[in-house]
Amino acid sequence: MNNMELHMAAREWVSLVVDDLSHGYIRLIRRRVWTEESREDKYAAYAVLYHVIKGGALIMGSALVPHITEYLWNAFVRRLEKNEAESVHLTLLPQVNEKHVDEKLEKAFDLLFAMFSDIAEMRNRIKVKLRCR
Repeated sequence: MNNMELHMAAREWVSLVVDDLSHGYIRLIRRRVWTEESREDKYAAYAVLYHVIKGGALIMGSALVPHITEYLWNAFVRRLEKNEAESVHLTLLPQVNEKHVDEKLEKAFDLLFAMFSDIAEMRNRIKVKLRCR
C-alpha cells in the first residue's frame, strides 16, 4: 500500500482471509471448536481467530471493502469490546510487533497447510467425503 499498489495489497489480504484463515486455520482448529465440552484450547483457538479477523478488518478491510468491514466492526468488535472506536475508520492501524514474527514457524505452517490442501485435493479426486461415518 505504501507504493500505491492496491491490487497487490488486495491479493495479499484475500490470501490471508481465504487461504490462511479459512482454508488453513479453520480447517486446523475445526475439531477443537466443534466439541461440546468446555476446553481451554478451544477458547484459545477462538481468541486467535477473533484477533486475526479484527486485525484483518483494521488493516485492509476498511480500505478495500469499507461497508462490509464497518458492519463486521459493529456486529462483532463493538459488541464484544464496548470501549473500541465507534467506527473501524476511526481506529489506528495496528503496529507490527517484531517479537511475534517467527519465520521458521511460518514456514512450518505453510508446509502444513500445503499438505492439508494436497490431502483435500486427493480426497476430492477419489470422492471421499470429509466426514465419513
